[in-house]
Amino acid sequence: MRSRRSSKGFILVFSLGMLYLLLSLDWRGRRPAPPPRVVERHLATGTGWSAGAARVDLTPPLPTLVAGYPAPRPTATQAGPLLARAVVLKAGESSIGLVSLEVLEVPAALAEQIRERGRGLGLVDVIVSATHSHTSFGGYDQRLIAEIAATGRHDPVLKAHVVARAAEALQGAQRALQPARMRLARSEVAGVSVNRHQEAGEIDSRLTVLGLEGPAGELIARIVVFGSHATLAPRKAERLDGDWPGRAMSKLEEGAGVGILLQGAMGDTTSRPPAGEGEPAERMGARIAQSANEALLDASDLAPTLAYAAIEFGLPRAEADHAVPGFLRMPAANVLHAMADRKAQLSVLRLPGLVLAFLPAEPTAGAARALREGATPLLAPGEQMAWVSFAQGYVGYVEPVEVMKQGAGEAKRALFGPELIERIAGALAKGLEATAVHEAAQPGSSGGAAVP
Repeated sequence: MRSRRSSKGFILVFSLGMLYLLLSLDWRGRRPAPPPRVVERHLATGTGWSAGAARVDLTPPLPTLVAGYPAPRPTATQAGPLLARAVVLKAGESSIGLVSLEVLEVPAALAEQIRERGRGLGLVDVIVSATHSHTSFGGYDQRLIAEIAATGRHDPVLKAHVVARAAEALQGAQRALQPARMRLARSEVAGVSVNRHQEAGEIDSRLTVLGLEGPAGELIARIVVFGSHATLAPRKAERLDGDWPGRAMSKLEEGAGVGILLQGAMGDTTSRPPAGEGEPAERMGARIAQSANEALLDASDLAPTLAYAAIEFGLPRAEADHAVPGFLRMPAANVLHAMADRKAQLSVLRLPGLVLAFLPAEPTAGAARALREGATPLLAPGEQMAWVSFAQGYVGYVEPVEVMKQGAGEAKRALFGPELIERIAGALAKGLEATAVHEAAQPGSSGGAAVP
């Protein structure tokens, strides 16, 4: 009996050893960097803007798992208001859809289904983004790595639910199209967020807001870009919650119109709402909405001109250099590489004086600064950039090359190595080049095609 047990023990140890040796070989192969490719490009100008907005209930069937953190995850039996919101912008003959979902992240496959539904409505494309609430529902991401890390077991019913609600919001926004005035304002929001690694570390506190109003001055929508982690709602509560972005959008919608919150460069930013009465998420949301409304008091009108490009780019090999001990790095990298996406898309929406860069990632403030510095030569004089995270997909954290090599910041949480920011920078440059001719567009012109 003892001999038989010893034999089984030897076989087990030998098998584990062989598995470790196999996984310690680099099975990832080379991941060459194909040049980024323009898959959509539209340039348009007209005699005036048209805009429409809508919101629909996004609450899933209950009970359901709460997404946002590793297992074990609580099961929600209650839900606060979770909404899918959409805005349609039209200049000339080109209409662009923008969808905001109160969920943790938007996988590329889900975003593509929503984009297809939008194209079926006659939109040239749709930009799909998540508010990154860590207490919303999951189940809509079929990627194994997402199931393990954050969103829980994939459920096709929940995925179909998200697509259907997003499409319904787009339909409502398109039906509500009317002549509009678009105004742009920017400001700084201090004292509500900090770098989560260093108290005095770099953060991006910029707020950008677009106000859309009808012919009689009635509110259509306010689109706000500001970045800070949505982790203020209780982590283990058995209730779905849109966290501070949901509160901010609800505040923006008081009275009339639709509020859209787009997460900015917030990969290393923690929310620290101002002191006062009420829940932290409520105070944070109220402050952001108030800052946006105050900024619009000194807003400038935008001419009805837009340029849009969607850029596909290849992703580098997955890495685990700073996530696990040295002897596990290669096995972990092999496993992660097998589960990781091979390509991604970013979108560039260019308006007079403003470039909105929609990234399928979670850039830190340092990464946003590095990308902005690299893009500056491609910007027109006085033109500003605003970053939108969690859009058109999700490939993880983005840090500057030097931070990744040092293993600092979000390097331990990043799925890809230092090359990721370089791939994104290349795709962004391609998008800026593809939209640079928008100033030369003639009234009523539009165009769209996949070009190299």
